[in-house]
Amino acid sequence: TGYLFNGSRTFQSFEITDSLTLKYNFYGACGTDSEVCASGNCLCNVPDIVPGAELGNFPATAKGFAKIRNTGDPLGYPTSVATSTVHMVLGDSTVTNIAVKDAGILTGKYIRIDDEIMLVSKVSRGVVKVATSRAYGGSLCSCTSVGGTASGGTSCSCAGATSVNCTAGGTLTGQGGQGVGFKGTFNVSDGSVSSIHVTNPGAGYSKTGPIVSILGDVSECVFSGSAWFVTTTAHVLSVTRAALGTIRGEHAANAPVSFVPWPTYAKVSTHSPGLQYHFRI
Repeated sequence: TGYLFNGSRTFQSFEITDSLTLKYNFYGACGTDSEVCASGNCLCNVPDIVPGAELGNFPATAKGFAKIRNTGDPLGYPTSVATSTVHMVLGDSTVTNIAVKDAGILTGKYIRIDDEIMLVSKVSRGVVKVATSRAYGGSLCSCTSVGGTASGGTSCSCAGATSVNCTAGGTLTGQGGQGVGFKGTFNVSDGSVSSIHVTNPGAGYSKTGPIVSILGDVSECVFSGSAWFVTTTAHVLSVTRAALGTIRGEHAANAPVSFVPWPTYAKVSTHSPGLQYHFRI
């Protein structure tokens, strides 16, 4: 069941007995039993924090009427059916921008990817692909990241830069485009760029995205023209990782994304608890 304590949602399970007086003993700044919240008995301004307590799941015990049995396992919370999938490999557990196929109604919700729960603070635009060529011929046309092989129809073509003399791969960064956070890497083979990977899509970018360049370039690559062409998506989640005591992890492309319908928030900006409860008997 759910209770509100100091403005936070709690999630507890209880054993109920009859004909006993309700008394609670809150650890932290209280330390006494009381039948009512009076004389400071129930005012824990600085309660102890325990693992899994981000929802206000403070180590409260009750004597008599209700006995707290456990604090609940966040990975046991009910989740929706998968509403989206991860757009690309999330291999860095410090990245807080995650590109998904469809952000839908995920703003302000807790989401679950594998065994990690995250809190979504906003949805914005970020980078999902960097290529050395650009597609022409219509909105359905695309090019491989390297080599410029066109797909999407017989009218599609690719044009861009070739690279020579490359001796090492490197890190890509972005400037401008109204956003922040983009990072990528590239590898080289036989003197040319052989693969490009987006490691952080960034957030808040315009549709055209940032201007991409090599960070601290030691690759010695020589390009025949503008080297980096950017593709963006409006489905990038800015998240707080490892919420509710779960553990940061790496996540594969196409990993299912579901949201935790409990708890909800009345106001995303203030994280005020919403009026939703789940009961299981």
